[in-house]
Amino acid sequence: MLPDSTRLLVILILLSVCSAARSFPPDDAKTYVVIAAIADYKNMTPGNGDLNLTVNDARRVYDFFKKRVPANQMRFLINQQATRAQILKQLEYLYSFARPQDRVIFYFSGHGAPGIFVPYDFDNSEATSLLHEDVKATFKRCPARTKLCIADACHSGSITKARGLGNRSVLKGSKSGIMLLMSSRDNETSIELPELKQGLFSYYLIQGLDGKADPNRDHIIDARELFNYLSKNVVAHARRKQHSQHPVAYGRFDNSMPIVNTR
Repeated sequence: MLPDSTRLLVILILLSVCSAARSFPPDDAKTYVVIAAIADYKNMTPGNGDLNLTVNDARRVYDFFKKRVPANQMRFLINQQATRAQILKQLEYLYSFARPQDRVIFYFSGHGAPGIFVPYDFDNSEATSLLHEDVKATFKRCPARTKLCIADACHSGSITKARGLGNRSVLKGSKSGIMLLMSSRDNETSIELPELKQGLFSYYLIQGLDGKADPNRDHIIDARELFNYLSKNVVAHARRKQHSQHPVAYGRFDNSMPIVNTR
C-alpha cells in the first residue's frame, strides 16, 4: 500500500488530469469570428423578401463575442457588406491566421434555401449564392482544429447533405473538430419573434452561450450542452407558436468539445 503522502499526490494528479480534460484550449489559443447578416436585400423589398430581425441577431452575437475576442480577430458584415464575395473573402483572410490550437467561428443570419445561405446580392443564380459547400471548403482549408459554423436561416439543415465534410458521427476522445449548428432541419423554416426582437434560434443561442446551457456550472459550455439547450428550448417555443423548428448539429466533433468559457 502506498504511503498516505504518496496516495494524496496521486489523487491530486488525477484531479488535475480530469480538470484539464474539461479545460479550454491553451492560453495562447486564439478565436477568429466572422459574423454576417442580411435584413435589407439588394433584390428584395420590405414586402417581398426582406427580413426584420436578422441584423439584431447578429449584433447581439457580435456583442457577446467582442467581450471575449480582440477586434482584429473579428469581422462583422451586415446588409450590403455581406455579399457572397465579401463573406468568402473575410472567411479566407481571417482564418488564414489560425493555427492548429486555435478556433474559428462563422455565424450567418439571413435567408436560406436548400444547399445555400442567401447573401445580400443574391439574384437567384448560383454565382450569387453562398453555397454550403463554399463554407465547408473554407473550413477544410483552415488549419484550426476547432471550427464552428452557426446559421439562423431557413432550410439551414440542408448543409448536412452537401459534399465535403465528414458525417454526423462524433470523434470520441477528441476535444476538437468541426461542428455545424443549424437553426432548422432542411425542410423547415426558421422563425423570427417580434416580441423578442430576435430570431427564435439566435435568441436561445445567446441565452445558452451566456451561461444557461451550463447545467453543471463548470463555466465551460461544450457541444453537447449547447445543442441540448437549443434543441429543448427552440422546439418547445416553436411548438407554442404552432410551428415546427428543430435545430440540427452535424459534423465531426466530440460531444465535450468546448464552445465557450463563460468566466
